[in-house]
Amino acid sequence: SGMARRLLCFDGTQALQPNARKLLFVGLGALAAVLCMAVVCCSLSRGRSASPEKMCYRAIRGVGHVARSQGVEVGKLAYSSLSDCDSMCSSIHSCKSFTACEDMGKCFFKDKALTKDEPTHKIEAACRSFMAVPCSDAQQQQQ
Repeated sequence: SGMARRLLCFDGTQALQPNARKLLFVGLGALAAVLCMAVVCCSLSRGRSASPEKMCYRAIRGVGHVARSQGVEVGKLAYSSLSDCDSMCSSIHSCKSFTACEDMGKCFFKDKALTKDEPTHKIEAACRSFMAVPCSDAQQQQQ
């Protein structure tokens, strides 16, 4: 078939495979080749190296405001510091954002990637939604 094949990247995006030739691999070599192809093709399609940029998290609004649509919960954590939520979300593949509730001391990990213009609503609890941003952007914002 002359159609280009697409690879599903680990972050849910898709990338075109650079050549659609069918290659025959045997045993574990096939699995290693497929994984390597996916990592290289996906990272090249985004124009960056194979190691993804570390993500940091920034509140989209102040305490008492959460994203109207937060996506599906993919985990939660009782935390002592907000940095615990950052680290844990970064380690969960499907975590794209989180809501932290200071009065409960818990963060709730979500599969939806939030934006700075995300619609929010006010709630009684001391919670706020956090979006993922490249750490280089987060550091620039703080300066």
